[in-house]
Order: sequence, then C-alpha cells, then structure tokens
Amino acid sequence: AAIFYRTFFPRVRFTADIGESWVIIRDWARLGMAGDEKGTGESYEKARQNKDLENHFQKLDKDRSGSVTSEELQGLPSPSSALAWHDANRDKSISL
Repeated sequence: AAIFYRTFFPRVRFTADIGESWVIIRDWARLGMAGDEKGTGESYEKARQNKDLENHFQKLDKDRSGSVTSEELQGLPSPSSALAWHDANRDKSISL
C-alpha cells in the first residue's frame, strides 16, 4: 500500500475518502520523529536543512551504513510500509 500511496499521493491526497488514511501515512512519513501538531510537513529541501532530521536518521541507522533498512525500522508501526514510503529509488533502503 505504501508504494501505491507514494506513487499516486499528489493526486489521491485530494480525494474525499482519504481521511482515514492520513494517520497511517503520517506514521510512515515521520519514521517515529515528532512533527508539528497540524501535520502540515515541510518541503524536502527545507526538511533536509533541519538538524533534528539528521540526528533522528542517525538514530535509525543502527549499523552506521548511511542508509536505513527495514530491519533497522523494527519497533516502528509497519516498518516495511514506512520503508516503502521513503524508498524512492526502490533499493530497499532509505538514505539522506
């Protein structure tokens, strides 16, 4: 489901019945990182400048490889779906 949402998110986010999915999508997108109360998020460029993001990524990257795998996401809600949400190049890992 995460790959589907990731692929079609620019279009489906305006669909009336997506409301129930926002909680799940938020969990995938945040990877356990606290966000703003409204959940509005930031652009990729602005988020990359946030030092909290880099610190959070380093906590997730348990083996210090520079990328995060689904094994390192265990303990988060739906680790494989969270990985799929962020894995834009589909190499089964997330990197900054």
